[in-house]
Amino acid sequence: MPYPRSCRPGFCCRWTRILAVVRCRTGKGRPPFPSPAIRCPLPLYRLAGSLVGGLLLGGGLLFLLAGATASPARAQGAAETQPSTAPASNRGEAEARRLFVRGMTRAYVGDTEGAIDLYRRALEKAPNEAAILSALAEAHATTSDLSSALFYAQKARDRAPANPHYHAALARLQRENGQIEAALSTYRRMADRFPEDRRAQHRLAATLADADRHREALEVYRSLAKTATDGEIEIRRSMLALYREVEDPGGIARTLRTLIDLEPGVTTHRTDLARLYRQEGRIEKAIGVYEPLLQDTPSRASFVSDLASLYRQAGRPAAADSLLRRYTDRERATPDRLVARAWAMYQ
Repeated sequence: MPYPRSCRPGFCCRWTRILAVVRCRTGKGRPPFPSPAIRCPLPLYRLAGSLVGGLLLGGGLLFLLAGATASPARAQGAAETQPSTAPASNRGEAEARRLFVRGMTRAYVGDTEGAIDLYRRALEKAPNEAAILSALAEAHATTSDLSSALFYAQKARDRAPANPHYHAALARLQRENGQIEAALSTYRRMADRFPEDRRAQHRLAATLADADRHREALEVYRSLAKTATDGEIEIRRSMLALYREVEDPGGIARTLRTLIDLEPGVTTHRTDLARLYRQEGRIEKAIGVYEPLLQDTPSRASFVSDLASLYRQAGRPAAADSLLRRYTDRERATPDRLVARAWAMYQ
């Protein structure tokens, strides 16, 4: 993904940029405070992260964030306006940002209670900011106060319904709190609202599978597979596991054939398909899988013994003997090959 969610067009606001700046500065994979961003690769935010580190020590973070997120006209006006004469709403917003960033730094160093206190003070200044509400949700989840976490996560989603991050955060907390139906409802709402965000459908399918609703999960995965441009292998592997759960041989066979096309070098797909055919009594089909497999890997004793056994089941003992003679030519014989021949003859 070329951009973190907070940096993509349509998802930028001053609050998510603040989150991205601090996260880039820390360089951590997932800090204890929430963020719709992932680790930011953009040079602009790396530069901003470095500036944040210095200004935190110097006490100037507020002015950097206000200047970086304001329009040119607003920035010029702010420079010409003394703090004592600035509009009260602007001062409250700036104070909220300052408290928010202080709260995130407290959360980063492990002071969750201190972070919660700062977030609450920030929320008093900016009661409708989804980023602050989401931060409170994550902080309360860290302290195992899941009821409060769910309350703030719900409010964050409601305040910023156009941002998929808050939908996903709410669903995750619902799932962790055992509210599976609520989590499924949130994921469905997210998938309907953001049809281009395939992660919502992945999460919906995974949650259904975890709830043992395997056939519903398969429906979601089948829909994903129809339009897969990347990640199809993982989708098919998930489908294979679910088909095995519901004991659907036809689904297993179809998925294995697709995986063989997607991953021709993975021999387990072909051996699994051959064993399935053998269990169903489709011996010639199983032979058709093993013969090219043995050509690709002629030194595998287990493949030779399996194919020889299949030849005998198909009433073709001469083919089995010919295969074993080729494999155990005395000039090339090894103990493994002799064992394989003896095992195939015994079967």
